[in-house]
Amino acid sequence: NMFQGPRREANATILTLITMLMGKLFQWLWHIYMDIILHVLMIMHFEFLLLHHFLTF
Repeated sequence: NMFQGPRREANATILTLITMLMGKLFQWLWHIYMDIILHVLMIMHFEFLLLHHFLTF
C-alpha cells in the first residue's frame, strides 16, 4: 500500500508534538505548583513569626 508510509510518518510526528506539548504543560504546571507551595510556606512562616511575636509579649 502506497499510503501506509506517509500516514505512519504523520502519526509519529503528531505523537512527538503531543509528547512535547505534554512535557511543556507538565513543566509549566510544576512551576506554578512550586510557586504556590513556596508562597503558602512563606505566609505560614510569617504568620507563625507574628504569633510567636505576640505570644512573647
